[in-house]
Amino acid sequence: MLEEVLTKFDVEVSFVDGLDLDQWEKALRPDTRFVFFETVSNPTLKVIDTASVAHLAFDVGTIMIVDNVFMTPVFKCH
Repeated sequence: MLEEVLTKFDVEVSFVDGLDLDQWEKALRPDTRFVFFETVSNPTLKVIDTASVAHLAFDVGTIMIVDNVFMTPVFKCH
């Protein structure tokens, strides 16, 4: 969806290794509008540091969109 749909609307899309906070920091620019990731990635089941990504995103004034399909309210991530 990101690559095939958003780019049709002239939205620039950047991909990073979700576990690498340096890549997140380098990809976030003042004109970044949102970041998107899965709390537990599909199909690799990697867990991204949501709090750290949130701090980086909020520092440049952007929002986070998070796909939480694998997690339920029963689980609590720290």
